[in-house]
Amino acid sequence: MKCIKNIAILIALVIIALLLHNCKKSTEEQQIVKEKQDTEVVKKYNDNGIKIGSLFALTGESAEFEEWAFIRPLKSAVESINETGGVLGKKIELIEYDTQSTSIGAKIAADKAVQDGVIAVIGASWSSHSIAAAKVLQEAKIIQISPDSTSPKVTQVGDYIFRTCIVDTYQGKVAAHFVKDELKFSRAAVLVNTDSEYTIGLADIFKEEFKSIQGEIVFLEEYLHKSADFSDILIKVKELAPDIIYLPGRPQDIMLIVLQAQKFGIDTFFIGSDSWNDTRINDFSRDTKFNNYFTAPWTDKNVKDIKQYNFVENYKKMHRGDPGNTMVYNALVVLIESIIKTQSFNTEEIKNAMLNTKSFQVYGGEITFNQYGDPMQLPVAIKTVSNGEDKVFKVVIY
Repeated sequence: MKCIKNIAILIALVIIALLLHNCKKSTEEQQIVKEKQDTEVVKKYNDNGIKIGSLFALTGESAEFEEWAFIRPLKSAVESINETGGVLGKKIELIEYDTQSTSIGAKIAADKAVQDGVIAVIGASWSSHSIAAAKVLQEAKIIQISPDSTSPKVTQVGDYIFRTCIVDTYQGKVAAHFVKDELKFSRAAVLVNTDSEYTIGLADIFKEEFKSIQGEIVFLEEYLHKSADFSDILIKVKELAPDIIYLPGRPQDIMLIVLQAQKFGIDTFFIGSDSWNDTRINDFSRDTKFNNYFTAPWTDKNVKDIKQYNFVENYKKMHRGDPGNTMVYNALVVLIESIIKTQSFNTEEIKNAMLNTKSFQVYGGEITFNQYGDPMQLPVAIKTVSNGEDKVFKVVIY
């Protein structure tokens, strides 16, 4: 009996030893696989340069604006970096992807970026385009940094998705408080482009905030992006005579609505959002006089170069003018600084550095990301546009 018991104990010990051996072997194998993957990642980017995607509209409705505001500044910034030795001694290979000014185009472009093996994508501009791309890039664990997409839903896609601009949550609130507290207007109409995630989100935020500070939404109406005739909407607006019309639309429908409002004899103030910060609206204002304000990210046109980055100076040499948008510079700066900090091209390590860095020194100030990849406490500009030029009325931090 004692012999059987001893045999049983011996068998148990053998089984435990085998389990421990297999566990150790499995751990070692996992470590070998990880080291192999890390080596392949480093070798891939060391051999071929650092692949970064530029995800903006090269064709379609938004192409002209995005070329001026984002593509040119990004190209010249990358050129500046490469002229000084690149990042970790490696040149940046900037690959351009065309969103075609549509969400479907943005998704297709993101798929191509994944296939090409980029470690990060800068873009898109429109929130709907960024959301479509983000779903692809998050799954592939590729970092995305938008310089211009303000919808809260963009960074909610996942932890690899960031932005360097203001968020609509703040932009909509700033607009509501400006209308009620400074303009002393209490009755607002809200017009919503239902084809735009950006417009829907902003309209909801403005509406709720305005009501919370005892403002009244006297009229809320939806329209489609391709609409051309706004007569029915504007007849109701004229009857209700609101103090102000909140119009966070797209340049095409903004211009049509303003023109048709004037034909109906409506001289009500308009207040818009950063979609008004567009060269087409500036051109439109040369021939069309209308009362307006709009909210937009604040960027200093006379911003000085960061010591180690001569992006502004290089842009002026290449294009003989001021850069369109320094937020695209800031997207590149936080990416490069995170790569340098980690001494790695591993996207998980870079992403963690972006989230955990207390403050990035960027053009126009500092950026610290919250847990969602949104920058905290960025200033919002309230602007007006007339005679082909937009001017800052005031700057606030909400």
